[in-house]
Amino acid sequence: MRKYLMLCLSILLLLAFLVSPALALGYYRVNILVAYDEEWQWIAQYIYAYSPETLAYVIMLEACPRFSQFDIRFYITSYVSWDSNDNPANEDVMMNESISETNFETGMEIGYYEIDVLIAFTGQDIPNVLGYSDSALGVVLVEHAYPDGVGQATDNILQHELSHLYGALEDNVEGLNCVMNRHLCYIGFPWGWVPTALTTTNWCSNCVETINSNRTLWGYYCTSGGGGANPRWLKCAW
Repeated sequence: MRKYLMLCLSILLLLAFLVSPALALGYYRVNILVAYDEEWQWIAQYIYAYSPETLAYVIMLEACPRFSQFDIRFYITSYVSWDSNDNPANEDVMMNESISETNFETGMEIGYYEIDVLIAFTGQDIPNVLGYSDSALGVVLVEHAYPDGVGQATDNILQHELSHLYGALEDNVEGLNCVMNRHLCYIGFPWGWVPTALTTTNWCSNCVETINSNRTLWGYYCTSGGGGANPRWLKCAW
């Protein structure tokens, strides 16, 4: 009997040893519904010669893998279009429009997938705002941005707004190299001053700690599929 118990214990220890590496490679899967408006579609077609879906995918391909350090992976489950209101161009109005026109609510199902977060891309100029997020609803609004002297910064805005969903707060601190920092920094003549958040993809230590501690807020823990930092998991899951 004692030998039998020892054998069972040995088997359990072996199983624990084999399973633990798999658990260590787990991640939090967040399913995304991507929406884009008519201005985004125009920019994609006439500025980039892309489809609106491709432009959204390219921006997400830049921003989303940065969250892999927190074991967070974003999966695009579907693309839809929405018709944004041109007047007034207000962040609250536009976010509400994107929600109502896509019928989004976190936990909704599309196909076989339960959607966690809506990312709404717009090419419309929103006065005094480049991005907007609602951490209670799980919605992110991102404006296309390509400022002179900085280049493509839409991915920075997406990174910034997604960080808000995990509790990261905005800073206004001179010299702080953080994508959450709105403090203006000088990038030289003739471009002048731009928000620090548009010039860096770095998170400060406080933001890293906050996002890491809140990484369970969205999605679910997964131990199957994918590996490393391969960006293929960003592709549409359908």
